[in-house]
Order: sequence, then C-alpha cells, then structure tokens
Amino acid sequence: MAKIEETLSAEDAPLAPASLLKKFDQLRERNIAQHVALPQIVVVGDQSSGKSSVLESLTKIPFPRDVELCTRYATQITLRPDAEEYVNVSIIPGPSASDFHREQVLAYHPKLVNSNDFAREFPHILNEVNEQMGIRINASDKGQSMFSDDILKIEISGPGKDYLTVIDVPGIFRNVTEGSTTKEDMDLVKSMVTSYIENTRTIILAILPSNVDIATQEILSLASDYDKKGERTIGVLTKPDTVTEASMQTSVCNLVLGKKKPLALGYYLVKNRGPDDFDQVNYDKLDAIFSRRPWNKLPKERVGIRSLKKALGTLLAQITRKEFPSFKADINDRLAASRSELDSLGVARQTEKQQLVFLSTVAEKFQGLVRAALASRHADPFFDKNKEARLLTYIVNLSEVYSDVFEQAGPLRRFGVYDEGDDSDEDQKTLHWQATNVKEQQKFLGDIDDQCFEELDGIIESLRFDDIPMPNSGIMQWIEGHYLTSRGLELGTIGSDVVASAFTEQSRKWAEITKTYMTQVIIIIHRFFKSALKHVCPDLELHDALWVRLLDELLTRYKAALKKSEFLEALERCRTPYTLNIEFARSLRELEAGRTQDMLSTGSTHCSDENGQLLYKMEAITEKFKSQTNLEHIEEQIHDILQSYYEIARKRFVDNVFQQAVDHCLLNGPDSPLRTFTPQWVLNLDAEELDMIAGESAFTKERRIMLEKKVHDLEEAIRILR
Repeated sequence: MAKIEETLSAEDAPLAPASLLKKFDQLRERNIAQHVALPQIVVVGDQSSGKSSVLESLTKIPFPRDVELCTRYATQITLRPDAEEYVNVSIIPGPSASDFHREQVLAYHPKLVNSNDFAREFPHILNEVNEQMGIRINASDKGQSMFSDDILKIEISGPGKDYLTVIDVPGIFRNVTEGSTTKEDMDLVKSMVTSYIENTRTIILAILPSNVDIATQEILSLASDYDKKGERTIGVLTKPDTVTEASMQTSVCNLVLGKKKPLALGYYLVKNRGPDDFDQVNYDKLDAIFSRRPWNKLPKERVGIRSLKKALGTLLAQITRKEFPSFKADINDRLAASRSELDSLGVARQTEKQQLVFLSTVAEKFQGLVRAALASRHADPFFDKNKEARLLTYIVNLSEVYSDVFEQAGPLRRFGVYDEGDDSDEDQKTLHWQATNVKEQQKFLGDIDDQCFEELDGIIESLRFDDIPMPNSGIMQWIEGHYLTSRGLELGTIGSDVVASAFTEQSRKWAEITKTYMTQVIIIIHRFFKSALKHVCPDLELHDALWVRLLDELLTRYKAALKKSEFLEALERCRTPYTLNIEFARSLRELEAGRTQDMLSTGSTHCSDENGQLLYKMEAITEKFKSQTNLEHIEEQIHDILQSYYEIARKRFVDNVFQQAVDHCLLNGPDSPLRTFTPQWVLNLDAEELDMIAGESAFTKERRIMLEKKVHDLEEAIRILR
C-alpha cells in the first residue's frame, strides 16, 4: 500500500497548491465544469454508510440527521477563501428536466448572508429543495419520485476556507422498498454515481461502515471498474465506535494496515459526530477513540478526519497536476469543435437587419455562380463538383444539336425536284439526319431527364430529338396535289395563299422540334438553379424555405419563355410568307439556273463541232421548253419559292428562338429565371416574409445561444489557465 504523500516531492505542501486550485475554482465559478470535467472529490457509498457525516467533517456544513432528509440527489459543495463571508444556494436542472421544471428550479435562490444563517436554515433549505425538485419524502406523496437528477449547488466563501469542491451523491441500494423505492430509482442512483466516478479527474471517496462486512459493499467493485489501478480511490471506514467484537475490530485493522482487500491508496479510519453531538465538534474529543485499543496500533496518518483531509489535499494536488496538460488539451479541443459547429450555423439571423444582410449575401453568392456559369468561367470548385452546373456549355451544345436537327429533320418533305421515288435503304442510311454527327454532339449533353423534377410536370413534356421523324419524299407529287386543290383564278401566276399554306404544311414539325429544345433548355437551367441554390444554402431548413418561395416565380418564367417560343413559331408559320432578305432572290435564281443547266445537259439539246467545242441546238432547247406543261412549270415555281423562303425562314426562326426565347427569356434577360433570387429580390421582402425564409428556428436559436456561451466560457477558461 503506497502512501499518498510519497507520490509528491518533498517541497509539496500537504494541501493542494492554492495557485492551481484557485484557477480551477475560477473555472468552476464560471460553470466550465458543464463543458469539461474538473478535478473534484465525490463521496460515494451505500445508504447509511456515514457519507453525510464524512461530508460534514470535510466541509463543516452541519448536515441534518433526519432520516427523511437523506440524500436524494447530487449535492455539489464548493468552498473558497475570501475576505468576506458569502453563501449561495441554487439548483442545476438535470438532463431530463422539462422546460417548466427547468425554469422553476433555476428561479430558486434563498437569501443567505453568512455561514451562520446557512447552518441555521439548512434543514429548512433542504425541505424547500425537495419541494422544488418534486421529491417524494414519504409514501403519502403520490405521483412524485424518490430521487432526482437535479443538482443542489452550495457555494461558501469566507476567511480560512480552503479551495475545495466535494460532490455528495445518493447512497447505493440493492433492494427496493414497496411503496418507497422502485427499480427505476435504484437504476437512477447507480447511473448518477457512475457518471461521477468515471471521470478520471474525480477522487473517489468510498465510504464503508466498519460494522458491516466489506464484501457486501458494492461501491468498491464499482469504483474499480473505472479506476482499475486505484490511483484515485480512497477507502474511508466509519463508525469504529460501533465495532465491539474483537474479530471485527481485527478485520478493520487489517483493512487499514493493507493486510486485507488492499487498495492502492489504502483505507482511513474516522469517527464522525453522532446525532446527539452539539453543532460545534471537538475533533480532539472525536479522535480520542484512536488512542484506545485496538485502534492505537494503527498508523497515526491513517486515523482521524484531519489525517483524511491532509491525504485528500495531497491527492487532489497530485491529480490536479497530472491532469492539467490533458485538461488544457480538452479545453482547446472543445473550443475548436464548438467554434466549428457555431460556424456551421452561419451568421446570426434573429433580427430583421441580420436576416436582410444574411439573405442578401446568400443571394449575391448565388448570382456570382450565375454570372460565372453564363460566362463559362468554371474556376469555382462548385463547377468541378457539379459538372452539370456548366450551364452555358450545355446550352451551346444543345443549341447546336437543335440547329442541326432543324436543318436535317425540319421540313415535312425533302426538297428536290427529282426526288420523286420511294426512299431506298441506302437513302435511309444517309438521311437519318446524318445521324452520327448529331448524336456525337448529344454525348456532350449528358442525361437530360425531366423525370427528376416533378415540379415541372404540366410545363414541359418528355420529348427527345431522336423521336423527330426524317422528311418524307415525294415533294413534287405533294405540290401538284396541293396546287390543284388550292388554286384560284390566277392568270399565269401563283396565288400567295398557295405558297403560304404550302409553307405552313412544310414547317409543321417546327413546333415539336422547338418544344423539345425548349424543354431541354429549361431542364438544364432548372437543375443548375437547384444545384447552385443548394451550394449557397447548405442549411437544409433555409434551402427549403427559399425553394418554396422561389418555385412559383421560376415556373412562371419558364412558362413565359415557352410562350415566347410559341409566339415566334406562330409568327413564322401563320402569316403570308415575306422577306426583305436578298438571299431569297439569289436562292431563287440559283434554283432556276440549276434546273436550266440540268435541261441543257441532256444529249438532245447539244452537240460538238469538229474542234470538240460544245454547241447548243436552239431548236431542241425551244422544243424542250415548249414540251413542259403549264402545270409542271407552276409546280417547279412553287417548289423553288417554297425552298428559298423555307431556308431563310428556318435560319431566322432558329436564331430568333435562341436569341429571344432562350438567351433573353431564360438566360440573360431581366426576367430570366436565373434572376429570381437576387439581392434586390431580398430587399423587396417584407419583415414577415423575411423572417419566414431567413429566420432561425427555435432549435437553431437555442443552439446558437448555447454554443456562443460555450465558446465564451472556453475562451475565458483558456485566459484563466495562462
């Protein structure tokens, strides 16, 4: 059995060094113990083991002997030296306390002036505390508990006091009493005791009555579970005056001498005042028992309350110094973790001004991503993590596919005077939009799946460019039938209605192709919007509140863009064809010249002279023209006019859809969906809307207040420990 004093150097005082204990007392005064465990002494033992008497001897607080006032909760007693006397009594709510109970016990503060007042009022205070905690004192108190996880906190300052904190916990019991204690009470007490002794900075003062077989005392085995080396457990044997049998006395002496069930720090034998002793205790009189047999054979440093206090002071110094480095490390670790959690909550959003500044900042971050995406600046890590967020890149790739599909699959029938037969297999391979080129471009678009966004149902349709059919053949046959069923009293001319209706029919697929394009553009923009919003709003509650508020406006702007594309389509297809573009006349002349060239290239219209020079036969040419019927001539005219105008209208329409419906309505215009969430939008919110979106929840507010206090406390702890 080692002596506690031997663990310290010779210059160490028998009591813990005041400078270090003062620091820890300052920490305790600032409630640092709720964040990091502090060095302390906990008095544990079975019921009726003499715990309260030992506690009284250590603190000089006269605990009442009334059995009805036995310990039902943890009591934290803190002593500290001061020039003036001061007593403060309060209750710390337990972890299971309801809001009402917490508010009630925190309000409890009895008025006390000095330790004399406290000693006189202490029994009355305990009764009040029991009432505040809802403790059931006897079987007649229905609906109340026998024990509480609240903590009674007693702070006493005054001249001659030592720096000392002692915790008294309810005594352990193994059998329930019907009408008094329950299995739940037994488990609560054991859990309460365990929560204190498992702390490596706690000195375990195990109280053991001398008149009971030590093998029946559960506290020693419980202490050894958490202090396996016995570096912080002291056994205290009480009630030696009740041990009258010689064999029992020998057993007690063997414990103190380390001959039986040894503890690393050993046992101390003490006699406390009895229930009939006066308040002012004469310790010399109490210790007189140790001058008689068989106790006089025991080492003097192992008997009496004063020897115990000296040993406790020395052990407290040892543990305080040993744990000091790890304690500082714990403080720094908890501070870093608390700061990190506080940062994760973002800036405070409790006042209207705070909410306005916060949400405006979030909106500006969002617009920063929008500007970067529209300029194809992808330096922000957001674009690496979200490849689909490369908005303009996807739009450009998609627009090129749209243009190619429109060019290759846009007309209902394939233009060409001599394309009159059915499509051969080889033609079909060639005609599938020159598919390889288009589909290679589509690879860069990724999967554009509108099924991911249920909120877009009713606005967009599930359309794909692959579903657009290729142009049919037989355009001249169709023109003939169309002309014969549409002509009027024109004399050698073509009525404008004939060309207009033919163009409307030939451009019938424009609506489907454009709707497919607009659908996929909206999906690209929508998924960018959602990704960007989630990026700038990692707070799920804030994100959801914003999303709900913005969604209706987003959908309205998508609909406006679709209406614009529909308007442009109607403008092109549902009016009399007309253009000022000089390319129309040039294209028309080229088509006519090409047909004439084809006619001249036939063998019947030319021959070669003796020098091999090509000669045209005017008679044959004249005959060729005369042989063409008026209907054939008009059909060719309709075809050429229709093809020339179609190409101009197609290019104009594709450009207009991109410039007006996509670029202006969806990307860069003032009413773009990407402009719904801006700092200006935030400024236009009223106070109620602002609070609904950016205001913190009750949980977040409480969490922020708690973390801010914790950070403040831990920063103060670091300052004290310097």
